[in-house]
Amino acid sequence: MKDFLEFLNSANALALQKTRGVSLALAERIIAARPFENPADSLRVSGLGENLLQRLQNNFDEMDNPMSEETSLAPASQISSESSERAESPSQSALLLRPEPVEEPRPAAKPKPNFGQRLWRAFVGFLKFLFTLFIIAVILGGIGAGLYFGLPYLHQVYVVPVNQNTARIADVAHQQARDVLALQAEIATLQTELANLQERDTQFETQLAAIGTSIEAHTTTLSQLDEMQSKLDLAADQEREGLSAELSRQIELTRAIELLSRARLYLSQSNFGQARQDVLLARDLLAVVREDVPETERAALDAALFRLDLVLSNLPGFPVIAVDDLNIAWNLLVLGASEPAPTETP
Repeated sequence: MKDFLEFLNSANALALQKTRGVSLALAERIIAARPFENPADSLRVSGLGENLLQRLQNNFDEMDNPMSEETSLAPASQISSESSERAESPSQSALLLRPEPVEEPRPAAKPKPNFGQRLWRAFVGFLKFLFTLFIIAVILGGIGAGLYFGLPYLHQVYVVPVNQNTARIADVAHQQARDVLALQAEIATLQTELANLQERDTQFETQLAAIGTSIEAHTTTLSQLDEMQSKLDLAADQEREGLSAELSRQIELTRAIELLSRARLYLSQSNFGQARQDVLLARDLLAVVREDVPETERAALDAALFRLDLVLSNLPGFPVIAVDDLNIAWNLLVLGASEPAPTETP
């Protein structure tokens, strides 16, 4: 058992493979799992069972004692005599151990074929040769027919579409190249237009800034104009009040003159009552106007009032004198003539 354990721990792969059922992979696994403490320890190797381990041990025993079976079957006396003979003559023992060659039976000589058999064999060989040639011709004909009919078909089915697709691809490539050039030209044009637009935008921004400045200036001017307009409105209101007063004074003065003109006409008709009434109304209007007349014009108005008082005192008794005083008063109001010497009442 100890020798078998040494065999398991030291045998190479070839020695292990001599046992039926031990493959090269199993032998390598046995070598990799060494050392083993006992033969049963080798059962942990994958693929090595008890039956295979028993065959390994039996094979080892057979290799270790090749003549054990023969010696066990021979009688003891023969074994002792043979052992003594082997001890006396080692060469003879070696010869005894070598197995004797066994003569194999020679095969019986075949009879030679006759002429007819040889002729038949030649004819059969010729037929086989013709059949082979026929098969080759058929194969070559099939290949030729396939090439003759198949190549145009393959050309039509595969080559022509490929050529057409190649031509289409070339046309598409040329068209794409033209499109790319056109797009590049359009892009360049758009870039130029964009640059122009940017320049215009800059100009517009400058103009807008100038317009904004102008608007601010106009706004300031408008503010100043509004202020001036307010002042002018205030001055106009004041002026309008003055003009209104002046206009009212002129209207009253004109009414007084019209009344005096009508009174002159009444005197020419000897209608002294109506004439005196118009003179009285004119005198009252002039008295009211005198309150708003400037100092420079008040003297002429006072002279006219004095003459109208004379007219009122001379009517209706002295109409001729009243006519003269009325004319003087009228001239003072209309023409602004200097006052003549007053006419004395008789």
